Amino acid sequence: MYRAINRKRTGAWLSVVSLAVLCGAPLGCGGAGDKFSAQTDDEYTESLTNAVIGTPTGTKTISPSGVVTTEASAGKAGAGGSTGTGGSPGTGGVATAGGPSMGGSAGFPVAGSGGIVGEGGVGPVDGSGFGQWSFDDCSPTSHFLADSSGNNANAQQPLKAACVPGISGQGIQFRSAKDVVQVPDEPQFTIDQHIGVAAWVKPNTVSGDQPIVIKRLNNKTAFSLGIHNGNIEMSVVLATGKTIISSAPIKAKTWTHVAGMFDGTFVFLFINGQQFGQVFGAGSVRDVFAPLRIGATTQTQFFDGTIDEVFVSTQAISASTLTALSCIGHPSTFTVNPAKGGPVPFDTTVHYDVTVTNNDVGACGAKQYQVFFDQPQLGISSTFEQPNFQSSQPGQKLTFGADVTGSDSADPGVHSIPFQLAAFSNTKFGFEQLSGALSFELTAPTGCFVTTHKELMITDVSVVDDPVRTAGMIDPGGGFGGSAGGGPVPGGGDAGAFAEGGAPQNGGAGGAAGGGKLPPKAFAVTAPQTAGV
Repeated sequence: MYRAINRKRTGAWLSVVSLAVLCGAPLGCGGAGDKFSAQTDDEYTESLTNAVIGTPTGTKTISPSGVVTTEASAGKAGAGGSTGTGGSPGTGGVATAGGPSMGGSAGFPVAGSGGIVGEGGVGPVDGSGFGQWSFDDCSPTSHFLADSSGNNANAQQPLKAACVPGISGQGIQFRSAKDVVQVPDEPQFTIDQHIGVAAWVKPNTVSGDQPIVIKRLNNKTAFSLGIHNGNIEMSVVLATGKTIISSAPIKAKTWTHVAGMFDGTFVFLFINGQQFGQVFGAGSVRDVFAPLRIGATTQTQFFDGTIDEVFVSTQAISASTLTALSCIGHPSTFTVNPAKGGPVPFDTTVHYDVTVTNNDVGACGAKQYQVFFDQPQLGISSTFEQPNFQSSQPGQKLTFGADVTGSDSADPGVHSIPFQLAAFSNTKFGFEQLSGALSFELTAPTGCFVTTHKELMITDVSVVDDPVRTAGMIDPGGGFGGSAGGGPVPGGGDAGAFAEGGAPQNGGAGGAAGGGKLPPKAFAVTAPQTAGV
């Protein structure tokens, strides 16, 4: 009765009245800690019966009396056997997507009726039904762990928690069952025919029984995601009491994204975004009124390692929802080698390597990268080797080669040659624009040298039609004097003839006439003479 009234949440007054009437039950209704008073016993302390266990090698069925039958696997389970709650996007079937939190996982799209929200956003239909805990706010001096989905299903942890580096930001290291993280059994975590759960884990060992996320009241389980004797297992218990388990091996001492889902027909298991199991078990889940517990039971079992980025949903979600959670996007980074090229003389080529790193983690898919120079510089030739458009998988590096040469039109000294590196992906970062520069130094030549672009070009003859500047005689009409002939110089020779338009001046040039006419506006400069005109 208590549970039914509390679940309806018809109004704050009704809840308060109901609690006042019903308090005094063994669970205890009045204290602040009552929402965590329900106990979660250790798992597998009793023999497993009435169960179906699917593994990569086959299926094992255990009857209610404990008789075991085994069926070898006929092949890898297909990914399309889930009931069609998601499907391809259709009209009216996409929920409104919100933005993901920075530094966390890639977000959690949730299926609407007939469609699925795209990767990177939050899309609950009614504002409830799931929660996510990034643990980035973990503090050894605080009990509080915020629900980063925005649905206020905040978790609690004990003081002196071991807040350690996680797959993204902070994670929590579990050292004993006392480190358990607990989420109150809010109405959005009432389970019927749908449950999805995921987490990033780094186990120190994979032996024994290690709960990751579990909802279990005493010895009655609703669902459990955990490590059991070397395998990661997703299990649900149906209302009939039958247990459905999907299991696959997991490695120790490495970060792994694990996820499980029940859609009312099948139990699915995912590792690093890939489906590893699909076990039939149609029905409704046996829900229990107990908190969600992360990393431990309330007895002795605990996860020996670090857990980060936990997600739980009781809504109808698709496999793509959980695989999207297995991608954690991080900004790309790059380096330039050599950091400084040169100094080198003109017309010498320096080669550079621009190495970019795809820092995404998990099943994010490839990033596409393109690199190009910004603006040309006078006298500097800069090119990237082809192809300048490449793709890189998460965690991989790729290198773009570039060549830079300086001609004598460029100034000696250090040149900064800017370039742009663009990245395209389906993570929360989407498009990245990274800026960089190549440092290139040209040696200054020795001796008297003027760069080509600094040479003097005279475009107006008035610059040189000046006796002071030329320090000699000119023809104001612009004509050159005739070139010297072969006759004798002053005293006996003929006067040199001036070109057309040139009036003789005092001290004109002696010598024989050179003959021929020169173009107008030309000029002659000679040494002054005192005789022989």
